[in-house]
Amino acid sequence: MMSGHLTSGHGTLPILTFFGVIPLIIVGVAVVLDGRPHHQEIVVTALSAGNPQSGIPVRILVDQGATCDGDGYDLEANDRGIAGVSHAARLGVLEARRQSVAVCLHGEGGWTLAWSSHHRSAPALLSIACDVTDANAPECETRFAD
Repeated sequence: MMSGHLTSGHGTLPILTFFGVIPLIIVGVAVVLDGRPHHQEIVVTALSAGNPQSGIPVRILVDQGATCDGDGYDLEANDRGIAGVSHAARLGVLEARRQSVAVCLHGEGGWTLAWSSHHRSAPALLSIACDVTDANAPECETRFAD
């Protein structure tokens, strides 16, 4: 007759739990709090009397409120009057994450807030057309597209 000793493996379960489940929980919390990445295009068109204006300095600020100060994208309108940026916005996982976007134009007195928005979720395309005839009081129209 053989005699032996059986073990239940109870010592490996806490190790598997610690190295398997805990990291998954941490990743899950990070995704929920920070959101998931989402490709977004923000396109600003500078116009004067309906005609494209090139060389217009444009600053686009994302998630910094309705201000022209901060870390933004400093661009210049091309020969079609277009200045645009492509970036990874963040979407909420459980609910839409709010986003703010500000568009500023540079005039004689410095940067002027041309347009800003606080909206739910980041649209895939945010298109802003601004009449820059008066750089101190630009008028902008916006289109959102998913």
